Amino acid sequence: MAHKVMIMVGHGTDSAGNWDCGTTLKKNGKTYTEADLMMPITTSAVKYLRRSGVTVLSDADSKNNKNVKTGI
Repeated sequence: MAHKVMIMVGHGTDSAGNWDCGTTLKKNGKTYTEADLMMPITTSAVKYLRRSGVTVLSDADSKNNKNVKTGI
């Protein structure tokens, strides 16, 4: 049986073209965004699953340029 999943970083650009970075945290003079923190995690998960034979759709392939509600 073939497996197919969708993994989204989330946030990104919404259907109106506005950037949504998600939750932000300012610590020690640096700003962290939810979208930036999730990108490396999502990218690693997508690579692992694809190497394992799973078909994966992901906004990480386009550097998270889509909001979850706009789809891929």
